[in-house]
Amino acid sequence: MDLLISQSYSVHAVIKQLSERYERGNFYTWAGPTLVAINPLKDVPNLYGLEQIYKVSCEDKKCSSPDPHIYRIAQKALKCMRWNNKNQAIIVNGDSGAGKTYSARHLLQYLATIESFSEKEIHTLEDRICSTNPILESFGNAKTIRNSNSSRFGKLMQLNYSKGKLATGQIKSYLLEQTRVSSQATGERNFHIFYQVVSGLSQSEKESLCLNRSFKIISSEPTEDDAQNFYETRQAFFELGFSDSDFKSVLGILAILLNLGNVGFSLNEIWNVKEDEEEWVTVCKLAGVDAASLANCLTVRKISAGTLDKRAGVIFSPCETEAECISRRDCLMRLIYSTLFCWLIDQLNKKLSGVTGDSFIGILDVYGFESLFKNSLEQLCINYANERLQFFFLQNFLKFQKLSLMDEGVEIIDTGTMNNDAVINILDGPSSVFGVLNEECRMKRYPTETLVVERIKKAIKQALVESSQKQQPKYEDIYEFKVQHYAGEVTYSAVGILEKNSDQVPVEMVSLLSHSKNGLLRKLFKDDPKLSPSSKSGRKHTVLAKFKKSVDDLLSMLENCEVHYIRCVKPHESMNPGPVDPVYLMRKLKECGVTDTVRLSSLGLPVRITFDEFFGRFKCLTNVPCADHREFSQLLIDLLIKSNASINLSQIQIGKKRIFMSDQVYEYLETMRIGIRRNAVRKIWCSWCSYKLKRRIKAALIIQRCWKEYITLKKEMAAIKIQAAYRSYKCRCTYKKIIGAVIFLQRHTKQMIIRRKEEAEKRSSQMQDSLLEDSLCLTSIPTTYTGDYTDSSGIVSPIGSDLEDFVSVRKRTSATESLTDKVERNSFKAVAIVSPFRESLSPNKKNETGKTELQSLDDSRIEASTFSSVYNITYLAEAKEFLKGLHWKRGILSVRRIPEIAVVFLLSKKCLNFAENLPQSERPRGLLDILD
Repeated sequence: MDLLISQSYSVHAVIKQLSERYERGNFYTWAGPTLVAINPLKDVPNLYGLEQIYKVSCEDKKCSSPDPHIYRIAQKALKCMRWNNKNQAIIVNGDSGAGKTYSARHLLQYLATIESFSEKEIHTLEDRICSTNPILESFGNAKTIRNSNSSRFGKLMQLNYSKGKLATGQIKSYLLEQTRVSSQATGERNFHIFYQVVSGLSQSEKESLCLNRSFKIISSEPTEDDAQNFYETRQAFFELGFSDSDFKSVLGILAILLNLGNVGFSLNEIWNVKEDEEEWVTVCKLAGVDAASLANCLTVRKISAGTLDKRAGVIFSPCETEAECISRRDCLMRLIYSTLFCWLIDQLNKKLSGVTGDSFIGILDVYGFESLFKNSLEQLCINYANERLQFFFLQNFLKFQKLSLMDEGVEIIDTGTMNNDAVINILDGPSSVFGVLNEECRMKRYPTETLVVERIKKAIKQALVESSQKQQPKYEDIYEFKVQHYAGEVTYSAVGILEKNSDQVPVEMVSLLSHSKNGLLRKLFKDDPKLSPSSKSGRKHTVLAKFKKSVDDLLSMLENCEVHYIRCVKPHESMNPGPVDPVYLMRKLKECGVTDTVRLSSLGLPVRITFDEFFGRFKCLTNVPCADHREFSQLLIDLLIKSNASINLSQIQIGKKRIFMSDQVYEYLETMRIGIRRNAVRKIWCSWCSYKLKRRIKAALIIQRCWKEYITLKKEMAAIKIQAAYRSYKCRCTYKKIIGAVIFLQRHTKQMIIRRKEEAEKRSSQMQDSLLEDSLCLTSIPTTYTGDYTDSSGIVSPIGSDLEDFVSVRKRTSATESLTDKVERNSFKAVAIVSPFRESLSPNKKNETGKTELQSLDDSRIEASTFSSVYNITYLAEAKEFLKGLHWKRGILSVRRIPEIAVVFLLSKKCLNFAENLPQSERPRGLLDILD
């Protein structure tokens, strides 16, 4: 997808296209020679890695419009270098947190990995090149408010090639933010390496470096990631060939800086170092310098007059305030760290050195445009570099536009001049901001901030007059000045800007450190000719002068390169994944120059359509048949010019592959196309409505016919169901009548059988009772009767005759009835029943007739052996015969023989048909009970 071949070049259309692609997961988009990269702010699977590298490297060379990807830029640069033997440069810029460092890392990974597919020797160099990233990020990156891994220096990674093969690597750094070593803004952190050292070292290593305390230059506590990153940094040192002693020497320098930040000052007539503090002793010990000499460097200023060769005199002036002492201490910290950083860059270049190359690919990772709450010298330098790079981009893009028109065979149209040379003239021209600040520093006048601001405002006003710009910025603060950059207006503070620009390094500090007993510290300040006191000239270069020279050298190098651009932007202000914020994205696209790219494309003939697209879109404007799309386009343009006098050839031209036209011509064609389409839509709508009406009428007829058939079928089915239900009802009624009759007959038959049974039993019972009444004839027996009843065979005898015919079933099953109830029910007539008497019975129990009264037996068991001795009974022969058939044993009376072995059934009552084991209260108590 390329924004420059779209049909609309408005900023809103660009924002819409980028937003839609971002929502679909397409984070890269072409904008002419520029690749726009929107940071997804999250890990995206399968977006990078060896698989993608191999896919891009093996892609067909005939592919004219490859999908946008960061690897495409690296591949394009590599191919152009090999085919044209011309140096290549890839510029990666954008806002803080937009992913510049991450993009530069993937570019380096692609270029280094693509060589390792076939060359084993190159694979080692590729590993070394990739190992430089952890070291550079640890010593040059820090957490800011906008980004947790923000690069605080610019770098150019230069990969040198010999005969198309990767040979060596080289690193160049620009403008390290030295002030971060001594102080950080609220919510920000120092360089990563300080936190990594504190959290990653073992306890014994911390004790050897005196790091078992808190440090003021570390604004927050280290995290778990810092310990892991320290391990990666240490591994990178070893992979690049650094020895263990070299790494420990670097840690010693960092320990000096951490402890030096805790050094305080006290006032005792003059300001002096608190020598009793443990941190001060540690600094002197680790630095290997004399404590008194170092304290003198921090509290006493040495002022020299004249040049280095001709000194007029030296004046020693003690610091008057504690702030001045702290400033000299911070200056020493910045000096040591910046020198250590430059030494690391040199060492990395030595590790990557090799055969001299004949061409190179440079990857430039620079600051993005910055406009903070408080802007000082650092932001001024950063924005100046971006202005110069933007000017370079505009000039190159205008060339690209003209070349693209020439390739199409289209007449070159004057697109005007779009540049920001006026802003650059304000910054570094003859009468400029840089000129005022450099002059004040070289003259060593150190005026107040108000005077500096007044001079800067006059210089800006004069530069605006020279550039024919009448509009001047409005100022609100006497300590501030404003500059209108291409990305927006920025307000700079003049407080402390001269001190930062002068970058004075006390000679006595350099001399002291160059004679240190610490090997690495002595080497840092003795081998560097820039810091050697003997090399100092009378005229010192300011920070702005040195930075301007480095930018000039960079642009001079880019002039001899074929440049590729990557613009990194964030979708919104926060660092969390989420949808695109159109307002924020528009502002950031303006800051990184994408809107200027679109604006340049909109000049002249901004609408560019291929012949196929033109034919497909505007073939409805004519009925002339034409097979060739180019001929159709030419024919339609001729008809258009003839029919409309306001359109001429300067507004529409035909190229080799595309048609170029102005917005007015495109809008006119679109208006005609829309009118024809509206008429066609109206006809189609009428035809469609007629078709729908006919279809609905036909459908209504079909529905009516089907409905009638359905109703008829439903009625027939209902009639069948009713008939079936009626037949079923009639059958059920007949069945119920038959069943009722059968049940009635069964019930009455059963009742008749039961009634006859009961009558038979009743007759049998009456007959038995009658026989019993006739058989028993008991009379009164005198008390002096002495009959022989020793023989108990009459009572308890062997099995007698079967009395089953004599005693009824009802009698045999009613043994539980009491004797009294039985006697009362039977109502024996003409029978004298006497109770048994015992010999001990008193005579007064007899009545007057000499007969005894009926008494109940006691609860004692009746023993069969003494039965005859207890009772005196007179009975007839028939009764005797009857009694012979009864059996009595263990309280059981039965017409059947009692078993010899007692069997007790623990069941419910009437467990036997002809015998019972009665409870004590229901057992027989007399003869009548037994007889019954």
